Amino acid sequence: MKAYRQGGYSVRMLHYHTFRISSALQSLGSMGDGAEGVSHVLLEAGPSGDNFSYEYENRYGVPIVYRDAIYYDNAMTLLLAALIAAKDLPDPTQVTGEQIRDALAKTSTPGGEIVRPGPDEFSRAAGLILEGKPINYEGASGPMDFDANGNILDRLAQYRADSGKFVDVARFDCVKDPSCPPM
Repeated sequence: MKAYRQGGYSVRMLHYHTFRISSALQSLGSMGDGAEGVSHVLLEAGPSGDNFSYEYENRYGVPIVYRDAIYYDNAMTLLLAALIAAKDLPDPTQVTGEQIRDALAKTSTPGGEIVRPGPDEFSRAAGLILEGKPINYEGASGPMDFDANGNILDRLAQYRADSGKFVDVARFDCVKDPSCPPM
């Protein structure tokens, strides 16, 4: 990006999601302004995103950045799947990777009790799982619903660097419609 800017190139460039990391803008400074790309959304709009943002910022004292919500959701679904997989085992420490893999889809059961990010919600989810009740994890980065191939359906954002920050300029809903229409 520095060479592109210093070379005076003017062809519009669209970056992939990995450019959205904070260190990219930190190293580029004002040369990053105007750079654009596409990534998953930074944070789900609504109660799940709000809950995660509140918990995160109060604990760490900094705003969330790219990947915080998605990494959190990855860990949360793995933990919930481990609880689901181990629930009926005589020795829960003997749960296998295959059992956890098979339980992943059960973390987002349609019609299950909605569970959101945060320690209190995790505790509540653990109780529901122990009671044998289905859960539906609505994550900080999106609904965490799986497609037929086991992939998470996601929302995408077109972002632009502006004054040292990434700003979403458009959002696309690939959860409700695989053609990813604008939101």
